[in-house]
Amino acid sequence: MKLSWILVTLYLLSISLCSCASENKNEFPLYKNVARQENEDGWVFTFVYEYEKENVEPIAGLINCYFMGFNVRYRYAEGFSEKIQVEDKDGTTKTYNYQSGALIWGMSPETAADSAIIDKLLRNSTKEELLELNEDSIEFTSMDKDMFFRLMREALTGEPQAESMYLSDWERPSYAALAEKEFLDGYKFQVCFLSETGLIDVCYIDVLYQTGVEKIEYMQLSDLVDMGDASEKQIDCYHELQKIAALIEEQGTFLAGQDQYKDMRFDNVDMKRLNVMLFNLQKNDYMQYISDILQ
Repeated sequence: MKLSWILVTLYLLSISLCSCASENKNEFPLYKNVARQENEDGWVFTFVYEYEKENVEPIAGLINCYFMGFNVRYRYAEGFSEKIQVEDKDGTTKTYNYQSGALIWGMSPETAADSAIIDKLLRNSTKEELLELNEDSIEFTSMDKDMFFRLMREALTGEPQAESMYLSDWERPSYAALAEKEFLDGYKFQVCFLSETGLIDVCYIDVLYQTGVEKIEYMQLSDLVDMGDASEKQIDCYHELQKIAALIEEQGTFLAGQDQYKDMRFDNVDMKRLNVMLFNLQKNDYMQYISDILQ
């Protein structure tokens, strides 16, 4: 049995929107107002208000508002797993631990209740009703209410964001946490990104160092730096990855700055491997970087 539904968590939203027809084949048929907050711990919270452009066919089932939180720094939520049973090829049934392929707000038990409140609110309210909503009428258990209302009002009253004019860019997942399949030389690269506007709005690159035999047994370079346990070479590597990610966001392409870093090495970390991964992502060849979820 193959659990292919992990793809839904990665790009169902963007694919469903990309299938919409447009009078102009070079232009995405929606305006998007995007309000976003990036926190130092890697959490990125986004409120999106979208509406049809002029001279396009009406889009059935358009969801005007949605809110999400995605952690561009961590792949797995520690301790968040459940048992699932899978029938193997030989007919026997085995039990595995399932873990989310990425750390997404609303998926953990601590945040699911707040997520349900927000989803119901956005599904059943007009733009005008949301703007008139009294903050005291809602109580969250984990969500920062001030942040949520600030982002909501910013998106609802703001201007359309800059966006890609190429439909091929809209084929990219709207959010993804991707990593090389195997640990080679004891590490692999991880690239997380958000592309709510077709452009690469947020990018974060990390190195995962293998610490055990299981695929989720690793230490992230960013954690080593935060804890003060990184070597001088690792610190240099961390700063170089930040520079590359910033260039990718600025230039809107995964190929940004490749000539500046592709021949670099930091101890055994070979940046040519990152260059290959980013080249493939630019081609929307990301399936090979979706990690297995059966551990």
